[in-house]
Amino acid sequence: MNICKFIVCAAILAPSMAIAGGDSGFKKYASHEFDEAIEECKGNKDTLSRLVLGFSYLEKYYLMKNKLDKDQAFAYIEPLSVSLKLEDTKILERFLSVPGNKNGNGEAMKMLKKAFERASSEPKDMIFMAGFLNPVKGGDVNNIILRALSKRLDVHRNYVKKGGTLNEKLRDDIFTNKKIIEPLVKALADKETAAEARRCLILIEEPSLPFLEKEEVGKEVSDTIVGVKKAMDVRIKKNPESKWYSATGQ
Repeated sequence: MNICKFIVCAAILAPSMAIAGGDSGFKKYASHEFDEAIEECKGNKDTLSRLVLGFSYLEKYYLMKNKLDKDQAFAYIEPLSVSLKLEDTKILERFLSVPGNKNGNGEAMKMLKKAFERASSEPKDMIFMAGFLNPVKGGDVNNIILRALSKRLDVHRNYVKKGGTLNEKLRDDIFTNKKIIEPLVKALADKETAAEARRCLILIEEPSLPFLEKEEVGKEVSDTIVGVKKAMDVRIKKNPESKWYSATGQ
């Protein structure tokens, strides 16, 4: 093969080979074959492989109590903890509930929480977070997401409470966006996530009512509707001309 063609082919194949190593390494990690998982991923720079390496060394440490394994584990885990992007949580979620790998699961949960805490209040991040909600992920994971969402919704809601007006983009992309509101309404059905979901919907305020009123009436839905209407009453009492998106009604 011409050397130039070989270099081009190698450049194209390298990322996919790294991902393949991460996938096979993850399977070894999930099967508790930590040494084999490490061998599969050693030298790879993609996020999946680095997570496999960090968590495999961590499980090895708790299995064998070799401090060198612990040091090696956190040589991978600590940089990832401060650099994982929001979209990387789609990779990280594979490590949240691996049967028998309790220590890796726990560190993965901590990393997930930090990644969501670093998210912005921009619509794209909030839409991503709402889309990450899923009952099968369990209350612990979903409540991390819901708390992150409520914190950001609270920023926007307080802006209105203090006399501001939300711009049209925030209104359309966050406060009336079904991609955000519908997952929150669904989260009311789970008793573990209902309280956090209700908090988010009350912060969204009036735009959440049409979505809630379409649902079958039950305690959580009813309580949330009442909470939204009370929030509206408080706002109108303070600023009679106000709308949900504007303290002045403008």
